[in-house]
Amino acid sequence: MSPLLRTLALLLLLVGSARAEESPPLTNADFSAWESGRPVGWLLAEGAKNREGPASKVLQGGEGGARLEGDAATGSWLMLSQKLEVPAEATCRLSFEARLVGSKLEAGQFDNAHVGVRFAEGEEKPAAGAPPRPRMLVDNVLREVWTPGEVVFRTEDDEVHAQIFYSKTGAMEVRGLRLEVLTPEQSFDVLVQNMARYYSFFQTKQFDWAGHVAKFRERAAKATDEDAFIKLALELLEPLHDPHVAVRDSSGTTEPTYRARPDMNLNGKVTVGLLTDPKRFPRIGVVGTIEGLGYVAVGALPVDPEAFAPLLAAVEPLLAGPGLIVDLRPNGGGHEARALALAGRLTDQPRVYAKRRFRSGPNAEDLGPWNEAVVKPVGEKPFLGPIVVLIGPGCMSSGEGLAKMLRVRPNTVFLGQPTRGASASPAPAPLPNGVDVWFSRWEDALPDGTLLEGKGLAPDEVVVHEDEGDSTLAAGVARLKALIAAKR
Repeated sequence: MSPLLRTLALLLLLVGSARAEESPPLTNADFSAWESGRPVGWLLAEGAKNREGPASKVLQGGEGGARLEGDAATGSWLMLSQKLEVPAEATCRLSFEARLVGSKLEAGQFDNAHVGVRFAEGEEKPAAGAPPRPRMLVDNVLREVWTPGEVVFRTEDDEVHAQIFYSKTGAMEVRGLRLEVLTPEQSFDVLVQNMARYYSFFQTKQFDWAGHVAKFRERAAKATDEDAFIKLALELLEPLHDPHVAVRDSSGTTEPTYRARPDMNLNGKVTVGLLTDPKRFPRIGVVGTIEGLGYVAVGALPVDPEAFAPLLAAVEPLLAGPGLIVDLRPNGGGHEARALALAGRLTDQPRVYAKRRFRSGPNAEDLGPWNEAVVKPVGEKPFLGPIVVLIGPGCMSSGEGLAKMLRVRPNTVFLGQPTRGASASPAPAPLPNGVDVWFSRWEDALPDGTLLEGKGLAPDEVVVHEDEGDSTLAAGVARLKALIAAKR
């Protein structure tokens, strides 16, 4: 980032901070004032409807705040919202306390229990290389005890509304709302607090976050420009040894905090050279045949489904064959929905392939309930023949998600070396100095609860990678031929 652009960005943030002091606070933040059965200053509107029936209730909480509740008979679900009078081009924080009371999801209900902000416009105008901002930013990791939460967000030029929504049996109570407009000088503390609340692996890594942060506070006070702050943040976060923790500057350039480079058990050029009529999809994958057997290498799982569609189309003719090799050794992850689109063509019934739980509470050991992830059939005639999956340390994140989807499939064998063991559902903490820090939010496990962080998914048979040729692919071809022969 040039010195001129950095100076302009800082001036805009400082101007935003000055205007923030004049902005009015959140109206009736403690829900103490009510008229005609609704909190003063809050809009009460239908947030969702799943059937004919009574509306959910919005009441005063027994221990302060507001209570949203419903049951199996509820047909429409009410939402509380309030327009926030905050300056443009500012970074803000909405903090609160919330708890669930007897909450459960029943048939036909929507899985919503959150506090956060909603933007009037669907997407911001992102900087080059930066993804669009979602329509909402919310905290939906709530527990059955009063738990502090926060949502940090940038206003840009959008109209922003606070939003409280619940649409399940039971109740959600919210109290102690506070709206702040943050200054660039608070960036270090905003990062430290947000990670202390939401980073998922402090317990797993036995990492003393508070003690570690204390070593950086004096230097943080002197890191007043963006470059100095980023340098400090990279040093602060590197000891987590987490490939999903990264720092993105205000121009959209992302810098990883941990650069572990595993010994890959493949050579892409050699592998592609062994294929017949390979079809290349740059940065996404390769589809072809080897010794008459179908082969697909998935290198990335793009966010855009249209970018993945050509690879899916190329795979389709291979599903008429007797068997398939799926090569996940180069898969560095991406969007798990693309993995489901491919794995769904290879499965005949819904199967639980993973369990995930999010960080949920102020302490490192506070984790929410396990949520099951399910792969479901896609299309009328899924492929049921034998599959050999090639894996290695280059397979990580949503690539490991795809591996787990295939792992629960019958008639499937895994060859190679263990995957990386890094899945995290990362999301950003937007800081008031214009920097974003992405970090891990969940723990990922096999269906039996075995955590994969730092361990990875083990193959059924380990294959030693050699510099010449592709011994893993050769072993995969031999194994697939044996599986096909055994079926005859």
